[in-house]
Amino acid sequence: MGSNGLSDLVLSWTLHDAFNKSLYSNKVKEVPETFPSIQHYLNSFIYPLIEETHADMLSGMIGLPQGPICEISKIWIHGDYKPPKNFLYEIEVKAALDDQGRREIYKPQGGDIVLLSSIIPMSVSDLSKPPRYYFPAMIVRGEDEENYIQIRALKPIMGEGDDGVVLECLKKETHLYVLFLINITTNMRIWNALHGENNMNIIKMLLQADSKVGDSCDNCSLREVFDGPAKRSLAKLNLLGMNASQMDAVLSSIAASYCHHKNSVKLIWGPPGTGKTKTVAALVWALISLKSRTITCAPTNIAVLEVATRLLILVRGELRQDCYGLGDIVLSGDRERMKIDDRDDLFDVFLDFRVDILLKSCFDPLEGWRHCINSLIWFLEYPRTEYDLYLQNIKKEKEQDDSGKSEQESKIKGEAKCVQIGINEKKKAGKTNVDTKTKKQWRCKEKSEVHVGYAKSGSEDHRCGGNTIGKAGNLSSKKGEKKEYAKKSRGNKNMETMEGCDRGKEIEAEDDKEVCALTFLEFSRQELFKKERNLSLCIRNMCKHLPTSCLSLTLVETMNKALALLEALSIALQSYKNEELENDFIQGDGVSYKDGVSSTSLLNDIRDKCIHILKFLRSKCDVPVMMDKRSARKYCLSNALLIFCTASSSAKLHEMGPFDMLVVDEAAQLKECESAIPLRIPGLRHAILIGDECQLPALIKSQISADAKLGRSLFQRVVSLGQPKHLLNIQYRMHPSISLFPNKEFYNDQIFDASNVVQESYRKHLLKGKMFGPYSFINVSYGREQFDDYYSRKNMVEVAVVSELVARLYKVSLASKEKVSVGVISPYKAQVFALEKEIGKKYDKNDNFSVRIRSVDGFQGGEDDVIILSTVRSNGNGSVGFLSNRQRTNVALTRARHCLWILGNESTLVNCNSVWTKLVLDAKHRDCLFRVEDDDKLAEAMAGAMMKLGHIGELLDSDSLLFRGAKWKIIIGDGLVASFMKLKDLETQKKLLFLLKKLASGWRNSRKARSNLNSISINGTSSQLVELYNVVGQYYLLWTVDIVKEDKKYTQVLKFWDALQLHEIPKLVQQLDFVFGNYSVNTMNRCKYKCVERALEVPLTWEIDTVAVSSSSTHDENSQWLSSKLPSLDLGEGYHAVPPPSRLYKENKGKFKHLRKDHHLLTWKEKNV
Repeated sequence: MGSNGLSDLVLSWTLHDAFNKSLYSNKVKEVPETFPSIQHYLNSFIYPLIEETHADMLSGMIGLPQGPICEISKIWIHGDYKPPKNFLYEIEVKAALDDQGRREIYKPQGGDIVLLSSIIPMSVSDLSKPPRYYFPAMIVRGEDEENYIQIRALKPIMGEGDDGVVLECLKKETHLYVLFLINITTNMRIWNALHGENNMNIIKMLLQADSKVGDSCDNCSLREVFDGPAKRSLAKLNLLGMNASQMDAVLSSIAASYCHHKNSVKLIWGPPGTGKTKTVAALVWALISLKSRTITCAPTNIAVLEVATRLLILVRGELRQDCYGLGDIVLSGDRERMKIDDRDDLFDVFLDFRVDILLKSCFDPLEGWRHCINSLIWFLEYPRTEYDLYLQNIKKEKEQDDSGKSEQESKIKGEAKCVQIGINEKKKAGKTNVDTKTKKQWRCKEKSEVHVGYAKSGSEDHRCGGNTIGKAGNLSSKKGEKKEYAKKSRGNKNMETMEGCDRGKEIEAEDDKEVCALTFLEFSRQELFKKERNLSLCIRNMCKHLPTSCLSLTLVETMNKALALLEALSIALQSYKNEELENDFIQGDGVSYKDGVSSTSLLNDIRDKCIHILKFLRSKCDVPVMMDKRSARKYCLSNALLIFCTASSSAKLHEMGPFDMLVVDEAAQLKECESAIPLRIPGLRHAILIGDECQLPALIKSQISADAKLGRSLFQRVVSLGQPKHLLNIQYRMHPSISLFPNKEFYNDQIFDASNVVQESYRKHLLKGKMFGPYSFINVSYGREQFDDYYSRKNMVEVAVVSELVARLYKVSLASKEKVSVGVISPYKAQVFALEKEIGKKYDKNDNFSVRIRSVDGFQGGEDDVIILSTVRSNGNGSVGFLSNRQRTNVALTRARHCLWILGNESTLVNCNSVWTKLVLDAKHRDCLFRVEDDDKLAEAMAGAMMKLGHIGELLDSDSLLFRGAKWKIIIGDGLVASFMKLKDLETQKKLLFLLKKLASGWRNSRKARSNLNSISINGTSSQLVELYNVVGQYYLLWTVDIVKEDKKYTQVLKFWDALQLHEIPKLVQQLDFVFGNYSVNTMNRCKYKCVERALEVPLTWEIDTVAVSSSSTHDENSQWLSSKLPSLDLGEGYHAVPPPSRLYKENKGKFKHLRKDHHLLTWKEKNV
């Protein structure tokens, strides 16, 4: 198959093919460990890649009803339409549809596989219902500014019969839509790399049976390298404060870059927090200084941006004021995916921005370098000729028709106005004129960069636009430019008045105001200022954006000298009057220093020097002339020393070589077959792979492809070959309590804690309580895992607990004004969505507090002050699915700096027989395992979630989380359960539950608040025992103290009978009178005994004696009889209410000093008497 092989195959799939999960199962074979040939190695990836693409297609088909769409307005055959396979069409699309917010807005991009359809399907089956249809195509060129896209199909879509459905649809003026499925750009690039014939040197070496791809070269001497060309780089590296392991890794890589005897692959092993990104930045920084052409890539845009940012921090400290040398660094990628508009620090190296700047200010034949320098030389050599041309244009303007329609009139008018125009122009001199389109593209950033050229007199606007330059040698900022021009303007009295305007000629302007032509002095000052300004802007952009191979440092220094001379000439002009200038300046018209004519005039002497140095620059500085972006991009990429891009987009660099070095960050996340894209770039000699195979590999959707080892990385393969790794062995991120377990479990205790993390100041006490220390496992035993619509798991109880933790952290940050970043992560997408919905954007507006909610896979490479990990799984059989993956677990446990709080079900994780079993047992051993219900606020949040889920039965249980650790044992009647289930208001349910919790903990209301019984006239037996507490409004809880037998003792318990409206209470009390009427006096008294311990009532206990046993038997029979008569008044299983033994009171009569007749109140010291 050719370069279109994969796309042709995808476009050939029918609906049946797309949904056939076994379509390629018999053709996919596991990628072997060894290979007989290079071709066998490359071919082994082809069917796993096709299967993975097919899995993507299936996923796209399933998500089609919710997928992005746009509508077609026109379609026609493209000029490159070449049957029988290259059926190209141009399509005009309307503004993207969002289907009333139900769909993502679609922006077509190259590599998208789409369906053309006459309907917006609600399900995939809708496409196959006649007369509806679908037509597969691939977008070759994404949407441009005019809403045009280019598509390719395998068969004609505009013709007769069955193939003419699109045409017929348009003829009938029905709607036609583009439905997005998947993007296969990366897979097509992998496909091409597997089928290409470019550089195979490194791959050949890797496949050798006795490969020594990581060994040092026997012919190269490290001493010669670092005593010679790399000596300066070594000195610079010593200033970066790297540890020994980082320095060894960098020096080994630098030494490899000097070797021309063999190809090599070096491995740098960077566990979490060990300064991997800093090491990579230091390495590429050294390679730049050694002029070694290097590609630095990574699997994701985020990783690329991180390394580029770190590098620029190092580079900017060395740059000259004019940023010379920055042009050697290029960041290539998609502007929207990289979110470059939010990254001002990367603008100067971003390729698209650089191309726009260079095209406008340097390469353009009408406004670029050549025009700037030629127009300035011409003006200095022939000032009188320029002025005469200016006067001729004024005369032409006067002769034109007064209709005002002439373009010349509108343009000359601006500089013909004498007083106000001149003054206004000088005030505007510090501002840059940028076209509207450029402003939209590059915001305010481009205002200071884009050169606005001065065109010829009479044909372009002469008004000042663009930034002015202060001291020419220093290329000053906007502020300095404005001040400098103001200084020039103050000395020019003739610019502010009409005096001495003897050569001016009056003309009539559009607004009927008289205007005068400028004097020769005014004209000379203005022209010199504009041309000097344009040249300065051009030089600044060249210094910043041209590679050093295209612009030498010597030329830059000469340019600065030229700007200094032009500055001196401008100052000299300030001291002249109009007549003097005509005599001295014009006399030299057409004569230059080169001609050997000397002048006593200082002005002419400076002018001649300017002309001489400008002509030298014109001859030596060969800046290309080009106007198209494609050529400018190729120019920048072909001459850059360092290019940042993703591994996939490095496919664009195959014609920009040769390159010397390839540096791959996060190499363990990059599929081995995808590594072939950058490895086959022409000229490449050495590769440096930085990664950690103990963290997550590349994501593979197809289980068939995953089993075939498609997700294995080149980093893993080289490790399996036994090649040595440079281990970065000091971690700077995690508090030692956090790093302890992953270091032991995944890295065999090879990682040491840096000095910064072991200091006491690194331990953050963000929330009070031991539970919220640096490392905690919080047992959420009441959670329940459930599936969402896409068969991903979530646990809403854990969601509630996380939400409460985040809210408390926010309050602490708000009160202390301390910056806190929180990361909430979970292995499951459904849990991530649920967390996002619950937490939302509540905390987005606070600069000191940030919350990121991600999947574990999506958080790889990230870090935050506090990480809250929601494990989700909660079941009785210990099943945890892919949570057991060691690499995913490692990532999850190593993202936190100061605090890691893990939420999970202890029982489930202990029984899962995986790394999580070890983690829970380790937490228990370290006294870091806590119960969520031990914290009142978390218990309340958890109970609220359980009520929402309808798990009422679990809460209304004596062993539920609400009553664990309570002082009183409780018995809940069936009537209360039934009443609770009838409640619709969640807040009322919460208040009732926590009233039960407070009572069980020993809290009691004041005597005044308990006097509600009097208001409903209760006079029976119940009035001695029944307590009535308000829940909310007219809603009351009715409860009593009772007695149960347990462990050879009788113990007081709380019996919660029901919760009712006040008017319903009397009926229940009458029923209870019937129950309590069977109690003996001693039993009633025993129920009324009260003991207070530190302001809380606690239950009393009595030893069982023979009298009590006899009484108990009788009372048990009474209890069973009463239960049969009053089923709604459940006495509870094992209920043993007994009368107090009469001799107990008699024998201890003297000890009950605090016993009161009405309440029988005991002190806490007397409770066990």
